[in-house]
Amino acid sequence: MDVTRAKQQTAALAEELDCPTANTTALLSCLRDQPALSLNSAQTKLLGASGPFRSWSPVVDGLFLRESPSVSLERGRFPRVDLLIGSTEQDGLLSRATANEVQSHSEWGTEPQ
Repeated sequence: MDVTRAKQQTAALAEELDCPTANTTALLSCLRDQPALSLNSAQTKLLGASGPFRSWSPVVDGLFLRESPSVSLERGRFPRVDLLIGSTEQDGLLSRATANEVQSHSEWGTEPQ
């Protein structure tokens, strides 16, 4: 994803959550303070409006990420580490819309470890 599109998507998400968009520091702070369920609800609403192909992906910024991950893989420029990959029967966008029904840890009376 290019930087311009990433900024547009971030601004749309911020607006959906009533976060400021004029100041990057305030925007990031606001997004970081949002509960996971609020972030999921806002993203699900945006997906409903824009279609399932709107996604979040790595942004080549030249600082943290110098090239596309696919290019790094093709050229062998990545750390060799063990990788565990899996899936579940209901992975994907369709089950995401119902994620809002999941109760938070605080509602269960437990906190994440």
